[in-house]
Amino acid sequence: MGSVAGRLPTAVGAEAVAVGRATVDPMDGRVADLSTWAQSGAMALTGPADGPPSVSPAPLASAMTAAASDLLRETARWGRPVEVDGPGLLGERAAITGMTRNGPTSVGGAARFVAVADGWVALNLPRHEDVASLPALVGAAVDAGDWSTIARHLGALTSEEVVTRATLLGLAIG
Repeated sequence: MGSVAGRLPTAVGAEAVAVGRATVDPMDGRVADLSTWAQSGAMALTGPADGPPSVSPAPLASAMTAAASDLLRETARWGRPVEVDGPGLLGERAAITGMTRNGPTSVGGAARFVAVADGWVALNLPRHEDVASLPALVGAAVDAGDWSTIARHLGALTSEEVVTRATLLGLAIG
């Protein structure tokens, strides 16, 4: 991994770099997770549905490695150490169920990344009542399946406005 990471630009705004068949965007210098992310199987779940896999926008592989280490440490204290491949768990469910990447939509289909006026939000709508709250969230009558219209309305709002509205509606958002 060191040889790949050492050649990648880390400045914010640097151009995406091809690594094998995947595209690496070195935003925030998060390329350190590249090898672990790819080996976990989760890399095959991120990126455009009809394009190459991509690196996670967050250091999820490192977080899962840390969570697995915490689990091992705590269960060892009880005398029954449980060792798991933290990053591997990211791709395991998808492998078992046959799920694939869906671009800005989560593998399970309930969550979406949506561009807003000042960045992006991740909006999760797993319950029927969450979907029914979309008109209140966007401030307009919208069809729950019309994501281009929903995205247009959300795109006119700041992330703070969207998060405030979503929080008042009890929606999972970040």
